[in-house]
Amino acid sequence: MNDHSAVAALLQDCQRALEQLSAQAPGPEGRADADTCCAALIPSELRTLVQEAKEMKWPFVPEKWQYKQDVGPEDKTNLQDLVGARLQQLLVTLKASILAGDRATAAAIVFLSDRLLYALDLSAQLLQVAKRLHRLWPDVPMAPQVVIRQARVAVNAGKLLKAEYILSRLISNSGATGTWPYRRESDKVLVQSVCVQIRGQILQKLGLWSEAAELVWASVVGYLTLPQPDRKVGVAPPPFLPAFVSVAVPMAQCRLPLGSFAGATSVAPAWAQGWEHPTAPPRLPRLLTAAVLARFGFLPSFLSFYLHPRLCRASACSVACVAFA
Repeated sequence: MNDHSAVAALLQDCQRALEQLSAQAPGPEGRADADTCCAALIPSELRTLVQEAKEMKWPFVPEKWQYKQDVGPEDKTNLQDLVGARLQQLLVTLKASILAGDRATAAAIVFLSDRLLYALDLSAQLLQVAKRLHRLWPDVPMAPQVVIRQARVAVNAGKLLKAEYILSRLISNSGATGTWPYRRESDKVLVQSVCVQIRGQILQKLGLWSEAAELVWASVVGYLTLPQPDRKVGVAPPPFLPAFVSVAVPMAQCRLPLGSFAGATSVAPAWAQGWEHPTAPPRLPRLLTAAVLARFGFLPSFLSFYLHPRLCRASACSVACVAFA
């Protein structure tokens, strides 16, 4: 268990180290032995992970089980548990890498610790470190996961315009974040889909159901174009929003924007057809669509928990949930 105050103090130390370097002119260069020096401080079980983060192999930190249909015992350890066990040592390494000018290691540790610090309610402090890192070394890209975290934190704080600005930049730049090198086109589509999904949630908060529905469905289409289905909760599309939107939005306003993503025009899912069939009950197409959309986002075991109560609250039949679970 990580002590909240101890972790917060370590993040403050990192901020002070960055302030100290910022006061120097011009921008400090790293020591010749910085990489070797900092590598020795990284916990042995995390060295491979830190190296892969430095090489920018993925836009979001992956779990072993994330892309597997059959999960074995060796896949059931969450990275959050692995990183959490060594979090304080990792943050000590972060401070050392900042002072040594090892910018790549510093950015990698910020990336890897993001989800755990969000769970500890310390994202604001970590994002301050990330901002100062980027200001000090503008050529070092921040991971898309960290940039999107900034948008999520802004949404939670009610700063919807700030979140919109961050997400719009990611979307309009085809998911690009500075000089971040995407290894695969699907990585770019994944980042884009997550951004569109969060923008849909913002519009839903504002009561703009039709606009929210367009963005949520566009994000689902983006996920469907991925070569492997993503089972990560928080990255895969959440089931409740498309389900609730499908029930709440008038059918005349329901349109699936298939052309929103590159290559998405070839996606023609069966559930997108036959909505206006004259013999179908008035609400049944939307209920079935909601259930199918939900199924794409989560494992079937999660389906009834998320979808069932929301359909009931919308005074709708829950048969669709049972049929697809």
